[in-house]
Amino acid sequence: MKKKLLLTLPCVVAVSIAAFVGTTTLKSNSNEGNSLLLENIEAMSQEEGVKRSVCYTMSDEGDMRSVKVCDTRTNPSMMYPCPQYELPIHIGLSDYCAQ
Repeated sequence: MKKKLLLTLPCVVAVSIAAFVGTTTLKSNSNEGNSLLLENIEAMSQEEGVKRSVCYTMSDEGDMRSVKVCDTRTNPSMMYPCPQYELPIHIGLSDYCAQ
């Protein structure tokens, strides 16, 4: 009986210590993940961006004016830098370019 107690007691103590260390580590790691998540949310919510200016696409007809012409690759998801100069063109649709 004494032998059983001497073998069982250290095992129970070891398992208890391992469980305590495991839960403590898990809690501290989850707090680090939450703070990182909050930092990401804050960064995304801050106003970021560039100043924008109006540019125009070319058209075959329409008003003829000297304007900044949009980069032909401009699309709803991508804005390109504004040109340094203005060109006389028949203006088409207006869009935005980055200053």
